[in-house]
Amino acid sequence: MYFNESSLALSIGNVLYNNLSGPATAAGLYNAGAAANGPKFADLTVTTLVPGSTSGLLSGVVSLGSIGYQQLLLGNLYINVLTSKNATGEVRGQLGLTGGSIPEPAETAAVVGLGLAGFALWRRRQAK
Repeated sequence: MYFNESSLALSIGNVLYNNLSGPATAAGLYNAGAAANGPKFADLTVTTLVPGSTSGLLSGVVSLGSIGYQQLLLGNLYINVLTSKNATGEVRGQLGLTGGSIPEPAETAAVVGLGLAGFALWRRRQAK
């Protein structure tokens, strides 16, 4: 993931999810702190390599604007993956900015904690 400070765009590419209770039905970028649920900010594209698979990739480019940018700085944006069994979200990953030098002008690396970055997610499953 990369955030472009000039355009205020967040580029989400090839974020891996796996071991869901069923196929992902949708995914999105949401706005709330780590201990809360919030409204959807933008939809993300869900791609599975095998139809019906419980694993796949998320991608999308989201124009955050100034309000979304402030929420990103505060750590209040998260990715949520939905399934039919858990229609309000089965897997969630809070976004945060990493420090350090900026490799390209106006680009800051953003860590989701999904996929190869460690899949450090707060899993929530809803009891039916």
